[in-house]
Amino acid sequence: MFGKNNQKRNIIIAALAIRLLLAPFAGHPADMKYWEYFGKALLVEHVNPYTNFVYPPPWILIIGVMYNVYLVFPNQFFLYFVLKLPIIIGDIIMGLALYDIVKELSSSKKKANYALALFLLNPYTIWISSVWGMFDVLPALCTLLSLRFYLKGDKKVSFLFLGLGAAFKYYPILLLPVLLILEWRNNQKFGSLLKDVFYTGLPFVVTSLPFIILNWESYFHMITQSPLMLHELWSIPASYMSFLYVLQDISPELFSQLTNDFLWSNILSYTIFLVLYVLIMIHLYKRESGSQSKFLNEGFLMVILAILFSSKMVNEQYLQWAIPFMIIDFLIFKDNNQKFFITLWGAFFAFFSINVPVYNFIPDVYSKTYEYTAFLAPFVDFYENQIPRICKSTALFVLGLTISVTFVLYLRNLLKRDQVKQ
Repeated sequence: MFGKNNQKRNIIIAALAIRLLLAPFAGHPADMKYWEYFGKALLVEHVNPYTNFVYPPPWILIIGVMYNVYLVFPNQFFLYFVLKLPIIIGDIIMGLALYDIVKELSSSKKKANYALALFLLNPYTIWISSVWGMFDVLPALCTLLSLRFYLKGDKKVSFLFLGLGAAFKYYPILLLPVLLILEWRNNQKFGSLLKDVFYTGLPFVVTSLPFIILNWESYFHMITQSPLMLHELWSIPASYMSFLYVLQDISPELFSQLTNDFLWSNILSYTIFLVLYVLIMIHLYKRESGSQSKFLNEGFLMVILAILFSSKMVNEQYLQWAIPFMIIDFLIFKDNNQKFFITLWGAFFAFFSINVPVYNFIPDVYSKTYEYTAFLAPFVDFYENQIPRICKSTALFVLGLTISVTFVLYLRNLLKRDQVKQ
């Protein structure tokens, strides 16, 4: 069973076993409580979640289903397990989709297995899904499946998957012009493009209907509270804004002034993004004709890199959006881009390991009860009380800067890769 000839199966079994073993015993101290609260509100208390739930509908519907499973055997460990199960399944499907795409494009089972392992056995992806419990793999999977079905010729399904991704988190809607440019270059008429837009919007409308019927005012109020890249500075992310970590220590007054007046950062983020987005669209429109797979993968990747570089709110799980396209990129189209992949997932993993230390993902440690983790108490005390805060903030600043520089270098590399029509 675990022989060399079954490498694909071995990778999947190992990846699934690791995730399932970790899932019940750890979780993000805030996010897992958040999912539990809204599952209870939806299934037990029967109240409208869109009084303070800010994500679009699909994830809360999944939470509701899984919370109903939890009620059969109400236990904290089982709760963490069932809430993460859809995310873990998303991980496995993502790995399989990557395997199929890479195998088809490269005709190499070795490269396909490598792609599978790079995603499923990556410490970063394992941590986000089975330890953290964040669902960013689901919209990322939808965008990858959109690419997959477009290449197979199932364009209606492709646009539906892209729309489903945007119904989980908004960013995939910014990938739609990449598909529309390709459709236009393939001599599709304007009416056909309108149908593509319709199919993209359909998943969001369908999943929103129950909440619109329940209370449309509260629904639209909440889902517009956290639009793409437009945030108050309620937390400091893994981006060029990470200089605020150090500023918080060396100049609290200036830090307070900058974070209380967040309009400047919104203007900065949107200006950077719009400039990059327009450049990318012009590049895609003018570039020499080539394979659809290369056009779509690079187009999707460039837009995501532009979002991640320009946005002031790059939370640590957002790298999941880019990882599948990065893997395809350096395995199929540009081998030396692997350095960007390694740098980014390593820097993101280090960033959240410092920002939210590993022990905080263990409920018994986070609550300081130490019922079964007393051996960790000295380590927690050392990290929290003995290491100067300026050391942590400086490390986060350096990592945030590394992440931002890597994003822009990768994007520049992609924009320079192909000559465009003159």
